[in-house]
Amino acid sequence: FAGWEMIAAEGQTPDAASWSRIDGELHCSGKPVGYLRTAEAFDEFILEFEWKYPADAPGNSGVLVHIDGP
Repeated sequence: FAGWEMIAAEGQTPDAASWSRIDGELHCSGKPVGYLRTAEAFDEFILEFEWKYPADAPGNSGVLVHIDGP
């Protein structure tokens, strides 16, 4: 995950189990609650992704674009 930062909800600390790469895909355990962001800011980029999670999984997910700060 070079170039990426794991951000967790206030009072929580992300660990290696929070995010993983399996067969070239990013997987999130959902614990602790948080997100993954690039360490570097970009002015111009193309973002392509596929996103899914189990239908019976509670929660919230998506993509944040142009965030600044935690």
